[in-house]
Amino acid sequence: MIIWSATIKREQLMYYISFCLVLSTLTLVSCSSTNAILSKVFDSDDSQVGYEIYYQEGNKLIIHNSLTEKDSTLYSGVNIITTPLHFSSDSSRVGMNIYGQDGSVTLAVLDFGSKAITTLETLEESSDEANLPSLISFAWSPTGDKICFGTYKVKVDGQYQGVIQQGVGKMSIVDLSTMVASDMGCTKSKIVEFWSPTKGLLVGNGESWYMVDEKDCSVVGKVEDPKEIWAVNYSPTADGYTYYLPKELYLSGENYRMIKVWELYLVNNEGQKKLICPSVGRPKPGSEVWSPDGTMIAFESRSQEWKDLITTNIYVLESELLYAINADTYAGPLDCTNPQWSPEGNKLSYTTSGPIFKTNVVMMDIADNSKEGFNAVGKASWIDTERIVTVEESSRYGTALIKVYNTSIENEDELAEKYKLELAYLCPGRVLHIRPIH
Repeated sequence: MIIWSATIKREQLMYYISFCLVLSTLTLVSCSSTNAILSKVFDSDDSQVGYEIYYQEGNKLIIHNSLTEKDSTLYSGVNIITTPLHFSSDSSRVGMNIYGQDGSVTLAVLDFGSKAITTLETLEESSDEANLPSLISFAWSPTGDKICFGTYKVKVDGQYQGVIQQGVGKMSIVDLSTMVASDMGCTKSKIVEFWSPTKGLLVGNGESWYMVDEKDCSVVGKVEDPKEIWAVNYSPTADGYTYYLPKELYLSGENYRMIKVWELYLVNNEGQKKLICPSVGRPKPGSEVWSPDGTMIAFESRSQEWKDLITTNIYVLESELLYAINADTYAGPLDCTNPQWSPEGNKLSYTTSGPIFKTNVVMMDIADNSKEGFNAVGKASWIDTERIVTVEESSRYGTALIKVYNTSIENEDELAEKYKLELAYLCPGRVLHIRPIH
């Protein structure tokens, strides 16, 4: 099965909060049109005959069944569901932050089997002056039977930047079998990034970041970099993670601080930090994806030769080699964006585009670098070793066109799409998740 989700990470949410506090008359329109990527891939088989599509339309969380062509409302009163969604280790459940129309934020778990939604924590709306938590971060335990969550509050400083308020909020662990929550006793750290089976939890407070023991919040290790680590991406297989550091900062206008460039770092399973991409490469935060076996990382960056050209790169952990994937034409190079690994990690897909060329999805074999491509619009992701789904979002109409291609079956009609089209569905809302029905 497949998990597909749009992406709004913690740092993007903090920017959103900052702007909403300063420009209180604005709504969530700026966050409602999100960039969609595959967040997790699982094995599939030929017995699949349809798809469940989870999406947000207006104030509702809805599921569409492609077999019955019926929609069912799972949750109402929604303003925005932040992404990426967080899945349990067996992919049977998903955790999500739901921002309500009443100003509240709720941490909830959706069971894909029963379609039941369970609330773990709700923070009611409070005034800007109130010293109460208003945000929730969380992580699944490695076995998927527990969730650790932290509540915290962000205020805006003189440069309109989000600052974590110290001494506000708590950290707790919920046992999902009993639904009992236990306070971890953490006095400072309230932001939870991930839960490692060997090192414990990575948590932070906006000033420092630590690995702590889940039993008593005792410090196991400290991240040596300063407070501004961004877009943490953990691989359970590699038991390592990547993050970004801002290299240069400058002020634009009177008070707005802008991040100019980034550096991409890796912390491996031995705790060693390595620079993967320096600031001169301008890596793009949030674009990095781990291979399923945890041996490679793909990400987007800017080309040094072509200032505005976007390229996809692959970093190999064992050899520490980094190489770029390029697409050249008679009219010049093309952008190579949205890298996505196949479920077995033997192929990498990416999208090529240019001002006078159609958008193509390219599938590259990692073993011999051979490539196959087909014309398709939208963000592409793997469902299984043969099927690819594309999602073309329309910010104007708030819809998304979903297509599933079987790349093992080519159409004989040259005027038809290259590969067999197994699903075409115009989703009336913001797509959060797609999974096959077996």
